[in-house]
Amino acid sequence: MFKNAAFNPLSCLIKAKKPVAEWHIRTYMSVDMLPRGPPLPSHHKNFFIAHWVSPPPGLVEVNFDGSCSGSISMGGYLLRDWMGRLLRAGTGNYGAISIIVAEARAMRDGILLAIQAGFQHILVEGDNKLVIQAAVGASRAPWHIHQILQDINNRRSMGIKITFKHIYHEANRAADWLARFGHSISHSFSTDLYFSPELKCIISEDAVRRSFVRNDA
Repeated sequence: MFKNAAFNPLSCLIKAKKPVAEWHIRTYMSVDMLPRGPPLPSHHKNFFIAHWVSPPPGLVEVNFDGSCSGSISMGGYLLRDWMGRLLRAGTGNYGAISIIVAEARAMRDGILLAIQAGFQHILVEGDNKLVIQAAVGASRAPWHIHQILQDINNRRSMGIKITFKHIYHEANRAADWLARFGHSISHSFSTDLYFSPELKCIISEDAVRRSFVRNDA
């Protein structure tokens, strides 16, 4: 770099800084020339994240769902605490009934399970908007689930505080799995065990808030 030229401090400094300056120029040029990716679609605001949310400390959360296969309807429900831990899970074989009745019965069975476990404040979540709206009185209850909702209201009149919330299917995967699992057995049951690796995986993912992208366009 310096050859045999006479020593010149300023010249030495300039020559020493030149490679560094060239490196900075090449770096900035390469960054600016990198592809930025396609722009977001004009309807990108319709995309959002859905995931299971645990209840506040001290509360228990009931998730419920229904499943219909052929002429048989099943219900699935489970109880979890504020850390996402399984307390109890169950399925109900409801026979030849409509899916909306199966979901309403699964909701009631989950609530009764929580009451039997000694909980006085219960958060209930499901992905059937019609059932949830009927439960909170936001819409008129279909006649075929009216008695089921009345049973729940009777418990509320006894001092049990029950809060209902509609959630998306992605946040209700555990209850959905239980409802579908019910078709593989011939009876109703409940347990406090992680009896299936698949169910345990779903509950564990929910506990760490595994998220899913929804498009409601």
